[in-house]
Amino acid sequence: MRQQVHIAHVDSKAHYKALFAGVNGESAVGEISNSYMLCPSAAGALHRFNPEAGIIVILRNPIGRAWSHYLMNLREAKTNDPDFIREMERDHAASPSGWGINHGYLELGKYAEQLNRYLSRFGKNRVFPVFYEDYKSDPQGVLKKICAFLEVDDTFEFDYSEKSNAAGLSRFPTLNRMMIKSGAVAAAKKMTPKSLRKKFASALYTDKGIPKLQEHHRSWLRDFYHLEVAALAEMIGQEVYERWPDFKDHG
Repeated sequence: MRQQVHIAHVDSKAHYKALFAGVNGESAVGEISNSYMLCPSAAGALHRFNPEAGIIVILRNPIGRAWSHYLMNLREAKTNDPDFIREMERDHAASPSGWGINHGYLELGKYAEQLNRYLSRFGKNRVFPVFYEDYKSDPQGVLKKICAFLEVDDTFEFDYSEKSNAAGLSRFPTLNRMMIKSGAVAAAKKMTPKSLRKKFASALYTDKGIPKLQEHHRSWLRDFYHLEVAALAEMIGQEVYERWPDFKDHG
């Protein structure tokens, strides 16, 4: 992106259109929000706004997605529970729950119902599911397919070398929790030029000692999601099992 535009909560049509204030004759424009998948009303609202929109959905093995989410929360001091399964169970039992209320470790990986809301409104020709695993192994090939879906130049040379949101642990956990909860980290990010943010992050975080996903974690999540993955495979094709071999035996 030439520039990152972020308006935390869009609460009106005019507010939404403001996201595109810089548009100047581009053949296709878009935006992204993870909450669109989980939010029950988002698909209908987007369809009412623009029924001709193209919808791109990134699907990641829900086992890896939940684990990555947990590591992010450890990094950002949103949890300090070393027991992954206990953290998921406690979060799943939270009431009330929802986007921005609880973490949604498990809910966010229940793709079938979420995706169906878009397929039922926009139709298969306007919804393009992309497997995260395909992008990770062949970013250029996947971006070329996305360009073709959007009917834009698929020879464009993307720069996909920068890695964002890498896992890490705080070098100073107690201090980090205090800084994040006080808003000091967010304020520092705003004041720090983008070119210096990696140095800022390396001072706070380390990639040493990051917990590893254990087989009993994987087995627990496999049991939780196997019916969900079966429903998704029925919806978009059996290649789901090729991308996510954890679930082959349950397919």
